[in-house]
Amino acid sequence: VNPQGELTFTSDEALGKLDLSTQDLGTAGNMMLEEQDRIYSTTVLPLKSGQGEHISTLLLRFDATEAAKMRSNVVFAEVVAGLVILGIVILAILWQMNHAFRPLHKSVSAMQALAAGDLSQEVVCESSNEIAEMLKGMVEMRMRLRMIVEQLLVNTDALQTVATSQPKRGYPPFD
Repeated sequence: VNPQGELTFTSDEALGKLDLSTQDLGTAGNMMLEEQDRIYSTTVLPLKSGQGEHISTLLLRFDATEAAKMRSNVVFAEVVAGLVILGIVILAILWQMNHAFRPLHKSVSAMQALAAGDLSQEVVCESSNEIAEMLKGMVEMRMRLRMIVEQLLVNTDALQTVATSQPKRGYPPFD
């Protein structure tokens, strides 16, 4: 290619059809050119005289269609791999959240049962996080409340027995 952008010699007839007038032929570089269904990697090498004058440009052309297809396949595989990894990460996060909050759901149910006066509900917790520690404390509180209520019932029965076995002294009877 001469300094005016005209092709003066080629071993590839397809290069003769290229419009090189818009290309900077004085600077070395690489460009991807598409022709019909093919992609070509074209390297531009300016040739200079001993005084540094631009005298010509050497164009090297390589059919990069297969390489471009392989690159697009690699990009597709990278996208698929990224999506798979993202899916695994999301599933791991959801599993961890479910595992971490399971004791919280158990403690809410146990608190509701305690609030309703049900001291018989058993709660088992295998975790070791802060919520599980709270749940274990609540289980201990339930057991102590149950012991207090049982002791009150025993004492009430004892008082009832004592009260009914004593002679009446004008006090109203216990019911």
